[in-house]
Amino acid sequence: MMVGRSTRQCDRARPTCTPCRKSRRTCLGYRDQGDVIFRDETHATRTKAERATSSLVASSPRPSPAVEVARSGDCGLWISRYLPQPVELQATSLFVYNYVQPPQALQSNSSHVHCLVGLVAREAPDSHLSRAMLAISIAFMSNVVRQPSLMVRANTEYGRALALTNTALAHPIEATTDRTLLTVLLLTMFVVIASPNDTVAGHKAEDSHIDGVAALIKLRGKARLRTPVEAKLFDMARGNLVMSYLSRGKAIDFLTDMMDELPVDDAVNDQLGRLTMELPNLRAAAEGLVKVPNPLVRLTKAVQILGDVVALDQRLVRWSQSVPAAWARQTVQHVVDRPATPPETWAFYPGDVDVYQDLWVADSWNTYRWARLVTGRMMVRIVARLRGIVPAFCLPAVGSPLEVVLELVNEICASVPFILGYATRAMEKEDSGVNALGGYFLLTPLAVACSVDEVSEAQRRWLRGRLTHISRQMGINRAAALVEVLPPGPENLRP
Repeated sequence: MMVGRSTRQCDRARPTCTPCRKSRRTCLGYRDQGDVIFRDETHATRTKAERATSSLVASSPRPSPAVEVARSGDCGLWISRYLPQPVELQATSLFVYNYVQPPQALQSNSSHVHCLVGLVAREAPDSHLSRAMLAISIAFMSNVVRQPSLMVRANTEYGRALALTNTALAHPIEATTDRTLLTVLLLTMFVVIASPNDTVAGHKAEDSHIDGVAALIKLRGKARLRTPVEAKLFDMARGNLVMSYLSRGKAIDFLTDMMDELPVDDAVNDQLGRLTMELPNLRAAAEGLVKVPNPLVRLTKAVQILGDVVALDQRLVRWSQSVPAAWARQTVQHVVDRPATPPETWAFYPGDVDVYQDLWVADSWNTYRWARLVTGRMMVRIVARLRGIVPAFCLPAVGSPLEVVLELVNEICASVPFILGYATRAMEKEDSGVNALGGYFLLTPLAVACSVDEVSEAQRRWLRGRLTHISRQMGINRAAALVEVLPPGPENLRP
């Protein structure tokens, strides 16, 4: 203002101040209130903040692990040194980055639970889906940052999600919705990530959730397989059902009829999914033989089941020969040396190191491998029961040769560095953008390979070591539980 440039005091009278009016000057007026409110002080504010932050960093003690996470193992996510956001937001971001839209998923336009984002975005904070999402996110963050206190909060949210889910299941319409099915799937995943030290209790909780998933799939019926979200939810449910029912020797015949209504976007993976669905049914039939009282009928059924297992193994081989050329693995190096350290600490097992088109192709190949290892074991066990009772010429040619079994295990080992993010030695200590989803996908292949009798002691120890790595570095507790329950192997293991 003109008065401001002189020594005279402005009385801020309106519309013209008194000094300007008496001196017959043009009063320039005063800044509008909006100018005061919206004035640009970005530079001044930034300067003050930088000075304050520098002073704080210089004078403050080192933050606790709950506040600072320099780098969370292989999870591939930087968490801010100072957490201005609530822990709920931090945990959810961490989970989404690792499981919903991980970096490698950008290459293939896919993700493990890609339908989660749209469903959760429409949910109220107190819905069963939102609570389940929050529970699994905090549990995962608790493991990653190694803060047990967060697991207490995760278990609280898990209990709330369970109560809300039970209420939803009591409603005939709400029980058939996508969000309810996804909630139960997330609760199953919660048990895998936050698996308690009591392995029996963990498996019991997981089996309970899986049985709930099966009941919901039956309740929804074929009519709920038409949209992309419904198809993805069914695919997620199918994978969980196959593994759980296979381990428990339960059949899943009800899924076979529903597959005809499922829209096929990926014929290769769809065929593989149909083949693996037969495994639980065959194992259930084989274990049911002990309940057949008539010996002759029992032997007849055993020979028939053996033929079905052999046929499934042959179809798996044909599947592997029909995949697209882009699915072929590429060997990037061959590891020869064996470090002097224990095999559990090795990043690579001696042999090939393979890379794939993306994480999803690698997971499909490993599904094929562990499925063939399972069929091979089933054939050997059935033949052992029939040997000496049924003439050899009455039995089909069974069992994979030792070389084939070892090759399947070696191929699983060769895929681990790529899936965990260090496919070359140069990547071993660098960020490769790989996340916990790779470790989640490896649980079954590593467990099945580790239980194969023919593997060497060093290879078995290496497989167990990778499971330990997944547990410690990727926050998946079930991996540690598997190490505890997996057999160490026969006493006559080869070196």
